[in-house]
Amino acid sequence: MTQRPGRILTLIGVILILGFYAEALVHAPVKGQDLRNFYAAATLLRHGGNPYDAGPFLAWQEALYHPIHAADRAALAGNPYVQGPPLAIALMPFVGAAPSTVYVFWAVTLGLCAAMALVVLARLWPTGRSTRRAFLLLISPVTFLGILLGQPDAVLLLALVLALWTLERDHPWSSGLSGLLLTVGLIKPQLIAGPIVLLAVLAWRRGRLAPYAGGVLGGAALFLALSLIVAGPAVVGGWAGELAGFGASTVYTQVDISSLTTLYVGWAPHGLSLILSALALTGWVALCAYTWQRGGTSEDPRWWLGVGLVGWLLVTPYAHPHDDILLLPAVWLLLSREPSPPAHADWSLDSAEPTAQPALPVRGRGEHTCPSPHRPSAAGEGSEGSNVRVVNRGLVLVLVIALVAAWWLLPMTSVLGLRPPLIRGLGIVPVALLFVALLALRPRAGSVSAPARRRERRGLAANRAIGSGYNVS
Repeated sequence: MTQRPGRILTLIGVILILGFYAEALVHAPVKGQDLRNFYAAATLLRHGGNPYDAGPFLAWQEALYHPIHAADRAALAGNPYVQGPPLAIALMPFVGAAPSTVYVFWAVTLGLCAAMALVVLARLWPTGRSTRRAFLLLISPVTFLGILLGQPDAVLLLALVLALWTLERDHPWSSGLSGLLLTVGLIKPQLIAGPIVLLAVLAWRRGRLAPYAGGVLGGAALFLALSLIVAGPAVVGGWAGELAGFGASTVYTQVDISSLTTLYVGWAPHGLSLILSALALTGWVALCAYTWQRGGTSEDPRWWLGVGLVGWLLVTPYAHPHDDILLLPAVWLLLSREPSPPAHADWSLDSAEPTAQPALPVRGRGEHTCPSPHRPSAAGEGSEGSNVRVVNRGLVLVLVIALVAAWWLLPMTSVLGLRPPLIRGLGIVPVALLFVALLALRPRAGSVSAPARRRERRGLAANRAIGSGYNVS
C-alpha cells in the first residue's frame, strides 16, 4: 500500500510528459528544423550540387521552404550543412517527398534507434528495475529533443551501445565489428572520436586492439568510399574544408554549444580558440590517463568509461544539448551505482571504508571464525566512514536533482523556440553536473561491491553470535 501513491504520481508524471511531447510535436516552431537542413543537402546532392557550397545550398533551402521573413532567411544562412556526406546520401531516396512526410518517417526511425539502444544497454549492464530505467531515459528531454529536431544522435547512441556490447563478446570477430559499428558516427566526427579512443583502450586491455583497429580502419574506408562514389571528390573536399574551418564558421553562429567551447567562443579570436580547444583535448587525455589508474585497470572499468565519455562531450569543440544523448550510458551508471557482478570496484560511495576481507563460512557451534583484523569492529563502523558516506550520498543526490532540472530547463527552451539571453551558453551545465557526480562516485581499486559487504557483515554478525553462544543454524 505504501508504494501505491508513488506509483500513481509516477504514472501522472509520465502522462504529463508524454502529453507535453505530443503538443510540442504538433506546434513546436523547431519541429524538424535540422532535418530540413539535411533534406536540403540531400536534394542538392541528388541534383549534382555540393551541399558544402554555401551559396547553392542556401538557394535550395529557400526554394524548398520559402522563408518569408528576413529572420527566417538569416536562420537558414546561419545553419550550413556540416555533417558527413553519408547522412545526405541516406536521405536521397526520399527526395521529392513532402518534408513533413520525411520527418514522420525519420522521427519514428530515431525513436526506434533510441529504444533499441536502451534495451541493449539494459542487457549489457543489468541492474534492478532495468526496464523502468530504460523507459524513463527513453522519455527524457535529451532524447526527445534530438527526435524533435531530426538530429541523428539516436543512431550514434545505438552504434555506441552495440559497439560496447560486441566488444564484450568472446567471438574472434567481435572486436572488429565493434570498431566497424563506431564508424557510423563519422557523420559527426567531433562526437564519435572520443568513444573510438575510449573503446580502443578497452580493446587493448582485452588484448584485441589489432582487430578493433582493423574494424575502425575498414569502416572509415567504407565511409570514404561511399562518399566518393556517390557524392564525388568535390563534396568530400568540401566536407574536409568545413571540418578544418569549424572554429571560424559554424561554431560562431550557434548560441547553445554544450561543451567548454561556449565559455570562450564569443570573445576569443579564432587562433586563441584553437589553442584553448587543443588545451582542453590535452586535458581530456590526461584525465583519462589519471582515472585509468583509479578505475580503468579494475575488473569492471565502466566508471572510467563513463568519466571519459562525459569528459569528451565537455571538451569536444562542437556539441549541442541534443548531442548529450550519447551520455545516457553514463547516466545509467549514475542511476545504478552498484553494478551487477563481477563488481570488482566499489560504486557505493563508501570511499572512506577500508577494503574488506571475505567473510569466512559459518561452520558449527564453537567453531566460529574471527573477523578480519583489517576490518573495523561493528561498534566503530558507524563513525567516520558513516559520516563520509552520508556526505557523499547527499552530494550525489543534490547533483542528480540539479542534473534533472538542468536537463529539463535547457533543452525545453529550444523545444519551445525560446532563446532568452540568460539561457544562452548554459548547455554545458548538465554535462558538467554529470561529470562531477561521476567523479564523486569514483571506485577504489581492489574494493568490493556494496552487496558483497552486506553479505560479509551478516557473516560476521553470525560469527559473533556463535561466539556468544547463540545457535543461528
